[in-house]
Amino acid sequence: MAQTLLILAQTLVLGWTAFLIRRYTKATENYTKATEALLSETARQNKISLRPIVLPEFTLDTGGNLAFRLRNCGEGCAVNVTIDPLHLGPQVVGGINLGAIETRLPPVDYLPSGEARDLTPVNYTNGQQLPTGGNYTIFDWWFHTAKAPAIDKHLRISFEDVEGRQYQITAHIYSPGFQPRKLSIGRVQEIDG
Repeated sequence: MAQTLLILAQTLVLGWTAFLIRRYTKATENYTKATEALLSETARQNKISLRPIVLPEFTLDTGGNLAFRLRNCGEGCAVNVTIDPLHLGPQVVGGINLGAIETRLPPVDYLPSGEARDLTPVNYTNGQQLPTGGNYTIFDWWFHTAKAPAIDKHLRISFEDVEGRQYQITAHIYSPGFQPRKLSIGRVQEIDG
C-alpha cells in the first residue's frame, strides 16, 4: 500500500512537472514569435526610414528662369532615377500643327539625400527633337503656372535605393485653374522585383 501511494505521488509530481514544462514551452514559443515579429517590423521600419524619396519641384533657377528640379527628401541615396516621357499628344499652336509632342527628361545616375538636381527637358515632335531656347520651352508651357493649357498631367518618377530595391512616385499636376499650379504627390510605392 505504501508503495502504491509512493507511485501515485511520483505520478502526480511527474504529471505536474510535465504540465509546467508544457506551459513554459508554450510561453517561450509565444515570446519567440513576438520577438520575431518585432524584429521583422523593426527591419521594415528601418528600410522605410532609410529609403530615398525623390520629389519634383517647379521653381526658378538662379537666373530667374523656370526650372524643373528633382529633390531627394529621403534619408537614403537614390540611384537610377528616371521620369517616364510625357506624351502630350497632337498639338496645334497658333495655327501650326506641331504633331504629337513628347517631353523627355534626362536620367539621374544618383541623387544623395537632401540634394536636388535641375533637369533640362528635351521636347520631341513625331520623334524629332525640337530646338531649345527662347524665353520658355514647350515643357514650361505645359507645366508652369499661367502658361499651361487647362489639362491635368501625371509625372511618374522611378528610382532605386543603394540595395537595388525599386520605387516609384506619381505626381499629379492639376490644370492651371489652380494658381499657382497645384501638384499632388502620391505615396512611395515599392516595386516588387
